[in-house]
Amino acid sequence: MVENSQLPLITIIVPIYKVENYLDKCVYSIIQQTYTNLEIILVDDGSPDNCGNICENYRKKDLRIKVIHKENGGLSDARNVGINSATGEYIAFIDSDDYIAINYIEELYKAIKKYNVQIALCSYILISESGENIRIEKVTTEEKCINNKQLLNEVMTPYGEKYVVVWNKLYKKSLFNSLRFPKGKLYEDEYINFKLFWQCTNVVLVPSILYFYLQRNDSIQGSKLTLEKLNMKREFHLERIAFYSKLKEKQLYMRSIQMYCNWITSCFANSYELLDKKYKIMLQKEIRKYAFISFKSNESKMGEKIQNILGFFSLKLAGKIKKYYKKSEIGDKNGK
Repeated sequence: MVENSQLPLITIIVPIYKVENYLDKCVYSIIQQTYTNLEIILVDDGSPDNCGNICENYRKKDLRIKVIHKENGGLSDARNVGINSATGEYIAFIDSDDYIAINYIEELYKAIKKYNVQIALCSYILISESGENIRIEKVTTEEKCINNKQLLNEVMTPYGEKYVVVWNKLYKKSLFNSLRFPKGKLYEDEYINFKLFWQCTNVVLVPSILYFYLQRNDSIQGSKLTLEKLNMKREFHLERIAFYSKLKEKQLYMRSIQMYCNWITSCFANSYELLDKKYKIMLQKEIRKYAFISFKSNESKMGEKIQNILGFFSLKLAGKIKKYYKKSEIGDKNGK
């Protein structure tokens, strides 16, 4: 146990809503941490089940636990309430249906101090509801320090999600002095990560698997895609493009444009039937605008430029071709 009282207080924020079957495992993994100088904030986001009572029972057993009961406002709002109440020097976010390794905080804190950085992130594993291992997501094969632009570029890759999520990280609290999660938005981690990373000179990647993510069938990722969800993704892409444009960061700006073109084409490849006529016309105008900008970019690969040219004239055709090649890749991987 790391019990030195001179070590900084670290706040762990747990937003809670309709997870009574998972909450005990989550909270138990937190209170058992080898790093003990913790402030544990359980935010009951108006949960209609027994979560509120479970939180209160833990508060009575552990003086490090604070419980906040509030009206339902969504994940972002619950996290923001936790941030506003946090008194620790560092902050970690744990989803209430997940759990963490006993040395999660200790390893991330040691890495932050070793490299004198403001963010540490670790590898994680996806677990099914039946307890089976689905997939390991390694953020690195060896512990290393990279600069913020390297990380921001890693985010904009096909495997960038493992760098985007907020729950496999320990943050310096001061990074949130002027930042909060966007209330009412899905994919809230994507809206905030690039703004957090931009504030850091360097971050440290930890290879250890310290976070266990439960892949639930009724989660946002597992639930049915809607036009509303697609539009929130679109708004995120446009916000990121505007962010880099304002900073005059040409390389990241051009890469974010290409990521938006990729996403637009994927909408036509995978979600064509979901799009109404008005939305299809709007996306066709968007890709013509941004594909034209990307033509002169070194940040777009040859395949992406071909996709952009096809999309410029016909997104429907570009989507069909992208869908075909995606199926071919999956077939090759399966040995077909």
